[in-house]
Amino acid sequence: MTDEKYLLQCINRISLKYKTIAEATGKHFNIFEITHINTDEVRLCRVLNELLNPLGKHYLGRLYLDLFLEIVLKINPKNLKHPLVEREKVIEGQRRIDICINDYTEQICIPIEVKINAGDQETQLYDYAKKSHGISCVKVYYLTKYGTNASIESRCGLDDSEIGCISWDKDILNWLTACICNVATINRAPIREILQQFKITILNFTNQIEENELMETVNMLMKNQEDFKNAEKIVNALAAARDNLWKEFCNKSIAKAKDIPDIEILTPNDWNIHFKLKSEDCTNYTAFCINANQNRSEISFCKVNVQNNKPVIKETYKSFSTAELAGGNNLEMKVDECINNLCKKLQ
Repeated sequence: MTDEKYLLQCINRISLKYKTIAEATGKHFNIFEITHINTDEVRLCRVLNELLNPLGKHYLGRLYLDLFLEIVLKINPKNLKHPLVEREKVIEGQRRIDICINDYTEQICIPIEVKINAGDQETQLYDYAKKSHGISCVKVYYLTKYGTNASIESRCGLDDSEIGCISWDKDILNWLTACICNVATINRAPIREILQQFKITILNFTNQIEENELMETVNMLMKNQEDFKNAEKIVNALAAARDNLWKEFCNKSIAKAKDIPDIEILTPNDWNIHFKLKSEDCTNYTAFCINANQNRSEISFCKVNVQNNKPVIKETYKSFSTAELAGGNNLEMKVDECINNLCKKLQ
């Protein structure tokens, strides 16, 4: 047995241990997962809004909002004397801001656009920053899985000082941890459990493991130099494996899509493949895209609007980790799923 394979077996044993603990303690009974709202932006945004709202049914007043302002937005809570948290606030042009934190007495407006899988809309962040009913908007915040920046089309000239990129995988998790550890939460078991489940849901859709399992794996690697070196080899091999799975997924998707009548497959690159109807205009059209993220750890099936050969993702229908392609006939099943979705969207 190679050293790398032995190391993987050790990590697998740690993972199995925490899986067993989760089963024994009921951790897998997660209401977000069971009801399939674990990556539903609209519903998760409602949960986030309710926690931030000083009038929310947690009945803890500004507690969670003040922690959010301090930990996530880096704003002194004392700057907002009379905060009002509004969900889907309508502004000029019938735009709806996902979450808006206002203090009308201080003329402060803090718009937050919440994303998990959906793409940007044209001039979206620009409109949020400039058209919030004349109230001073110092910065518009853009919440994504990993704190990525908004598209040029959405920013529409806004510079970095006018946009605050925040993330589910670090900022929101750090805030939730602080909320869970607060004495007021500890004394309220139903709220505490929902917050724990919310945190686990975010860990899952950002492809992370829980802290105890992570630390046990880290400690194992720190104790043995050879294990650490072998882990580095595995990391390098993982990047190559993701590349190979993505390329194979692309090739099989293209081969299967060629059997669909009236479909044009645009020249694929290292990051995406576009499919459009042959009857549509060559420079302005709607396409459906299979797209990989920067490190190819995640693949998405998206709707794309192309204007003057510039694509803008309008909606993400389905995302899955590249790991789901590995083993057995999983890759073929995911290809079938994406191409079947493509056929439905083109009907």
